[in-house]
Order: sequence, then structure tokens, then C-alpha cells
Amino acid sequence: MDQERMENKFINNYSQIASNDRRKTALNYISRAMHDLDPEVAILRYRSQIISFLDSDRKVTVLGFGKAAVKMYRGIHGIIGDKLSTGAIIIPEDDPSAADLDNVEILRGTHPYATALSEASSRRLVEIAEHSTDKHMIFLVSGGGSAIFEIPAEHFDIEQISAVGKCMMNNGADINELNCVRFAMSDVKGGKLAGRLKDRKILALYISDVPYDDLSYIASGPLISCPGSCDPMSVLSKTGCSGVLGDDVKLTYKPPAPAPNLGNMLILRNYDFVSMISGMLRSAGEEVVDLGSNMSGDVVDFVRHLVEMVRSIWAIRNRGFWFVGGGETTVRVHGNGKGGRSQAAALHFLLNMEDDEDFLFLAAGTDGIDGRSPAMGAIVDSETKSNVSAEKIREYLENDDSYTLLSMIGSAILTGRTGNNVSDIFFGYYSRKLKKQEV
Repeated sequence: MDQERMENKFINNYSQIASNDRRKTALNYISRAMHDLDPEVAILRYRSQIISFLDSDRKVTVLGFGKAAVKMYRGIHGIIGDKLSTGAIIIPEDDPSAADLDNVEILRGTHPYATALSEASSRRLVEIAEHSTDKHMIFLVSGGGSAIFEIPAEHFDIEQISAVGKCMMNNGADINELNCVRFAMSDVKGGKLAGRLKDRKILALYISDVPYDDLSYIASGPLISCPGSCDPMSVLSKTGCSGVLGDDVKLTYKPPAPAPNLGNMLILRNYDFVSMISGMLRSAGEEVVDLGSNMSGDVVDFVRHLVEMVRSIWAIRNRGFWFVGGGETTVRVHGNGKGGRSQAAALHFLLNMEDDEDFLFLAAGTDGIDGRSPAMGAIVDSETKSNVSAEKIREYLENDDSYTLLSMIGSAILTGRTGNNVSDIFFGYYSRKLKKQEV
């Protein structure tokens, strides 16, 4: 593969931000990982398992929702071909990638908050599922489905679901807390969709954007009930959102019985990216520390912990190294600027670095859209630190306007929607600059 051609095609502003060799290395590796771990390619790797699910003389209904639904559909269509009788997928309203598909009904939803558009599309998809005469169904499930696939439970409406979701996200709720409330307010989450289709044989294919790849949390688990129990009212109180629904509203969730004829298959996950990038760096002769793929927490605390970790590793090894990790942080929103958790992480990393530290840090959302911005994420390094003051960084962070600053200093990564979604990737290089007497 022509590496330079491929990277420039993937990263729209590659020539502007690939300003030194180390930046080029990092940007090339994230680009190659996104190319080689494409959802369409990932599904094709499971061809034999998918074919074994099919009966030779039966047609199949294929339904899906999420940010990776288009590419997942392309992959599954390449496997089952003329066995497909009906297909429908719900994708983000601004996703243009399905323009050439003519063998599937394209429905639209909104993200990160559900709206009437999401509800109308979801009701249409459920109608297709319930009225299909096919006994075999394949579901394509990926992140983003929590917002674009939603039908309110009785006594709730889509505006209430959206208002609660927005309040919780702005207050830094994690995926466990968000899903606990979603299960209670939704008529299709937490295994409730599967309850409508008990007489069907279902194969569900997943691309994971959640910690520890818990399938019951991907798109808020429409086909799998979450084991155990949670208290949504306590979660609302903890996140400061109990007043959104009013004092008289009570939320409860009891997991439904598991679907009897459901098979689940995880085809792509965050750690696939962490492992691949680590492997590419090692193949190039670099020293690499693999930090895993379940990094989480408030972005300020996450970065502080990460900086402490890389400094400790350097103190032991006394030489430069690359580090690679993944996961999903949270941000408490208090401004109205353009930004996202990956770009905020990059700026906080800059703030934590000292003048004698030689570093690079790249943080990116694999869906290509980081928060309320057009950027995938950001790349910063020692050169960036010398070109922007700590006061300027704090000013933009206070307004949650990380994208505006990063774009001005040549550090925002622009790709547009990628058609993938395995949460966020963090990786970089760290060393100490040698003092004169040490040279």
C-alpha cells in the first residue's frame, strides 16, 4: 500500500499538521489502523461463522443502527448476497456514505441526543422487523445507536429522554450511569427489542465502543438485557439531573428474560486498534508501552494520571518510549465553544508538560467527530508547547472551545465521519530532554 497517498486521503488536513517526522509517524499509524480495521473488512473476516448461521434455503432480514451501520451493511451484503430479502439501517442524519446503496432502506437519526427523527426511524425499523416473514435476522449494532435508535417507554416522550441525556452528559455521567437511566426510559433498550422478536433466530454483530466490551451496553443493549440491576433514580440524583423529569416521576428497570434464539458476535473493539498501533511501532524498532483499552474517567483526572504514569515509566527506563491506549473519558461541559473530550485531553496534556520534557500526544475519536466539533481529535507535541501559552490554553478550555485553539495552532485532526466507532485512541511519545551537562 502507498502509505503517503493513503494517509493524505484519510486525514483531510494532513499536510498542515504533519509538520515534523514524529507527527508524520503518529498520523500515519492512526490512518493505517483506521484503514485496516474498517468495519466492512472486519465483518468479512467472520464469513464462515456468519454463513454457518444461515439455512441454505432461507432468506434473511438485515437490520442495523449506529455510526458503523453503513460499512457493516456493506460487509454483510458481500457475504449473504441474494439471501437478503429485506434490509434497513439507521445512521446519523449527516452521514453521506450511504448515497450509493440501493438495496437497503436508509433511515436517519440524530446524535448525541435522540429526537423525533430518531424515534420515527426506530419505529419504522421495528415495524420492518415485526412484519418480516423471515425467521432468520441479522442485526448490525454499533456505537451511536443509543441516540439514533430510540422509542420511549410508556409515560415518557423523546424530548424527556433527550433532556435527561443532555443533562447527564454535560455533568460527566459515565456509560454505566447513562445506560441505567436509558434502560428505564426506553421501550427498546436493555434487551427490550429482543423481547419483541422471541420467535426469530437472530445473529447480532457488534462493534464495541464501551469499556470491557460489554455487549449489553453497546447502543444501550437493545438485544441483550444487562445482568444485575441498577437504580436509575439514584443515578439521576448523583448526576444532578433528578429535576429534569419532575418530582412525581419514578424510574425503575427490571432486566427482561434473555432472548432464546440469539447469537452474539463481537467483530471489532478498541483494543484491536491499540494492539495494531503498538505492533506497528514495535515492528519499526520502537520501544512501546501498551496501556490497554479501558482508560476512563474525567478528562482532567485521566490526563493527570497518564502524565504521572509516563513520567514513572521514564524514571525506571531512563529512555524515550511510545505509549498506546484507548477508552473513553468524560467532560463536564461549562462553556459553549466547539470541542470534545479528545481535544480537551490534548490541551490538558500540554498544560501538564514541563519545558524539559520531549513529547507527542495524539487523541482521537474513531468515529471522526469529537464532541461538538468537526475534528476527529488532536495532535500536540513539544513544538506546540513552545507556540502557545498556558494562559491561552486555560482560556479556551474554560469555554470548552478546544477545537478553535487547536485549529489555529495546526493541531486539530480533520477526517469527517469515518464509518467506524470503537471509542477513543490515545497514543504518543515521551522522554526527557538532556541537560547540557548530560550531553
